[in-house]
Amino acid sequence: MKKAFHILIVDDEADMRDSLRDLLNNEGYQVSEAANGILALQKIRENSIDLIISDILMPEMDGLTLLKKVKETDSDAAVILITGYSSIQGAIEAIKFGAEDYFTKPFNVIEIKKTVERIYNSRNLIRKNEMFKQEILRKEFPGIIGRSEAIHNVLEHIKNVADSNVSVLITGESGVGKELVAQAIHKSSLRNKEPFIPINCAAVPKDLLESEFFGHEKGSFSGAINRKYGIFEIAHKGTLFLDEIGEMPFELQAKLLRTVETKQLRRIGGSEIIEVDIRILCSTNRDLKQDISDKKFREDLYFRLATYTILVPPLRERRNDIPLLINNFLKKKGILDLKINENLINLMMSYDWPGNVRELENVLERLLIISKGKMIELKHLPQEILETPENNDSGFTEKAANRIKSLEEIEKEHIMKTFNRCEGNKVKTAQVLGIGLKTLYRKLEKYQKEN
Repeated sequence: MKKAFHILIVDDEADMRDSLRDLLNNEGYQVSEAANGILALQKIRENSIDLIISDILMPEMDGLTLLKKVKETDSDAAVILITGYSSIQGAIEAIKFGAEDYFTKPFNVIEIKKTVERIYNSRNLIRKNEMFKQEILRKEFPGIIGRSEAIHNVLEHIKNVADSNVSVLITGESGVGKELVAQAIHKSSLRNKEPFIPINCAAVPKDLLESEFFGHEKGSFSGAINRKYGIFEIAHKGTLFLDEIGEMPFELQAKLLRTVETKQLRRIGGSEIIEVDIRILCSTNRDLKQDISDKKFREDLYFRLATYTILVPPLRERRNDIPLLINNFLKKKGILDLKINENLINLMMSYDWPGNVRELENVLERLLIISKGKMIELKHLPQEILETPENNDSGFTEKAANRIKSLEEIEKEHIMKTFNRCEGNKVKTAQVLGIGLKTLYRKLEKYQKEN
């Protein structure tokens, strides 16, 4: 298609639909039809529609009612209304409820074409700008891999909060990459030249936590043979990342709160008040609000630490990022020519990954060892992935396991399937894939030459 833009024509008169369809098809647009408003709403729910051209006077549902219902849905389609009766009041009503334009029959063909062209250009520009912004975000935070909407939202949050000095609570299941988000915030902040100090509150013995946090003076307790600087002092001017803050002992939370509020501390056994300038980032996989109700976590500390909250999604909510994560893992290992069974990635994308990205990386490490870095087949996968209900019903066989494709071939297949599903709409295809339009054009040109 010359112009990948989906237009829905709604009119109870077949001749009018045919006339508009031929006109717009000749201009290179993708066109669908509906004989009434009810059928139109069904098509809008099932397809990605960019523009609706609807008659006003129709049985069952008139054009103005259709316009109102479209505006109530998630569709961002523009609407042009057409009527056989010229009425200033009708035009005012149409514009009032959000129509892009209003025409009377018999309409001027040139004017219709100009209006559709204007809407097409406007929507295309908005989409390109949105894709450009997404590409910029991904380049700003290269450590966070993914092109899904869920990850894009996380990147937006990081950008929003990076330059401020507020405390951020990063939530999410174990293994989703909460520390990567914390590192991205630090690297994008004004403190990026200063230290980033992480500490896992669950990994330090409870009787040593206070000393780890605030330090101690020589002789302050048995075994304190030297002065020790705590992480607050070590992180001075930089960022302190408190991983698994929900595991912090309740009795130590009051002292932590006091330091967060006053930016001052005393080492254990010391009398000197020490000023500290740090930004605090925290993470947890717990429901801290429930812990507050259960008297396991201080509410006042929670509000100090959770000025801004970022939720990192589990891997099962961004399955389309799995091929990218696999590719990135192999690149980090310096493995560029590994052969992977064409069905293996589909199997991995259907698994729920309770351990999230950490579990995925552990599985990939195991696959590399078993396959000796040469060829990964279905039989190499752990039993829990092969026994996923979706996979048991999917018809994968040992015969299928012998069909091997490279990552590049799998990427090509994925791009072409998406391109076909989007009915040749390059802008939409790039948006769904999460790649730049230039990148898509380059790959399609390459595939054309190969064929």
